[in-house]
Amino acid sequence: MLGSHRDSRIVATPIAAALASILLVGAAAANDAPYAAGANSGVHHAPLSAKSAKEARGTRPYKTARRYVVRFYPRWFTYRQFTISNRLNNHLVGPFRMTPEWGSIVAPNDDTLYTSGQLDLSKSPLILTIPKTTDSYSVLVIDVYGTVIDTGIDSPGTYALVGPGFHGRLHLPKSVTRIHMPHDAEIMAIRADRYAPDGTNMIREARKFRRNLRLAPLADYRQDPASGRTLIVPVSFYAPRFKVQADEELSQAPTAFLKQTQKAMRDPLTRPLTHADRRLIARFNRYFRTANSTTRSRMILGAQAAHTQIVDNWLSHVDSNNWVHFGNIGQWGTDYLDRASTTQFLQVGNGPTIAGYYDAFVDGNGINLDAGVTPAYVLTIPKKLIPDAKRFWSLTAYTPESITLVDNPIDKYLVGSYTPGLQYNSDGGVSIYMQSSAPTTIPEANWLPVPDGQFNVLLRVYGPEGNTAPGEHYVPPAITPTFTH
Repeated sequence: MLGSHRDSRIVATPIAAALASILLVGAAAANDAPYAAGANSGVHHAPLSAKSAKEARGTRPYKTARRYVVRFYPRWFTYRQFTISNRLNNHLVGPFRMTPEWGSIVAPNDDTLYTSGQLDLSKSPLILTIPKTTDSYSVLVIDVYGTVIDTGIDSPGTYALVGPGFHGRLHLPKSVTRIHMPHDAEIMAIRADRYAPDGTNMIREARKFRRNLRLAPLADYRQDPASGRTLIVPVSFYAPRFKVQADEELSQAPTAFLKQTQKAMRDPLTRPLTHADRRLIARFNRYFRTANSTTRSRMILGAQAAHTQIVDNWLSHVDSNNWVHFGNIGQWGTDYLDRASTTQFLQVGNGPTIAGYYDAFVDGNGINLDAGVTPAYVLTIPKKLIPDAKRFWSLTAYTPESITLVDNPIDKYLVGSYTPGLQYNSDGGVSIYMQSSAPTTIPEANWLPVPDGQFNVLLRVYGPEGNTAPGEHYVPPAITPTFTH
């Protein structure tokens, strides 16, 4: 974890007070017991017997609540994320470095330097400046549900991000490219690679690139085109674990969770909303508003069933070697269950042409990855199955409850194609060893530290091509138990 003296020097002073306030709110949210909201809400529901629960599943309130949670689950997350950091909306922000303290968005990577922005275009266009760089990077823009928006921003330049309600003139140089954004609220994630494909260390260049990114409201940009510099903040800014909060609230305080979702869906920045969305919202609100204790219990049961369905959909979507892979990330259409499941396990994931993701919670035999039971595991990738990637591939370990990085003495969170000193096998393949203790018989470069307990791993492929290109149905080799090395 970063020392506070080092973090404090890198926070931009003009908004230091706002940032400090956000950090305090975030820390409170991270440590808050979600069930307290339910305990103090004054709302009570009658527990259902097994027979009543079975009957409840056939009722409209149950079905409505289940559909409501599945469809709008992603918005609960983005609404909470926007609310906690709303004073920094329309700023580009990034952590000084990545650590296990990061928790606000699941499955972070340590392959790239993060820069993100929560965009609110309802009051003004925003001017984005992307500097020239020798590093590789990608620009992801998604709506509040995680659907990828194709902005065409893939090269250096200055871009005017214009919301649907703005119809005036920008009065900007012709060199500024106007980008029509479909909604007022969007999320931007810019990821710059820490290493080049040939293993060259690009961290200094990535930091320079991130430092020179700019995002400013139109009026500020007109006054000073250099305004809107990226804010580099302590990783504690990202400490709240929203996935854990959602899991616990749906289990311990489901009424509070549903009320928060209602609030999120009433927010004027919640777009798009189809006619079907509005009908479902109206039907849910009607049932919820007039519910007696039995109806409320049925709706809670439906909400909890939705959560189970969201989790099971991800964990059961496995290939022949027990890797979870979805080829439709950010392109779901009306597949709301896949959208919700991705929010739970891989929020702010790139679309399939930018990155491929392969997630494993069990080994090749279908047994939970658990270094407290099995001392070590190995993933051996034959030469012909090494992922083809324009940018990189990597394997990252996480704690499965929060999908956060694994704390370890050497602050190593992944093994990747660019890992310095990575040793390949005599046949051209590569083996990655997962164990909690430092190895003594294999190169440290090939060691992926995992906790002395359950964990999951995510294989990333940035710039998928060849055997990992979309539609090629790449299947990573199975993870197998082994002895401690």
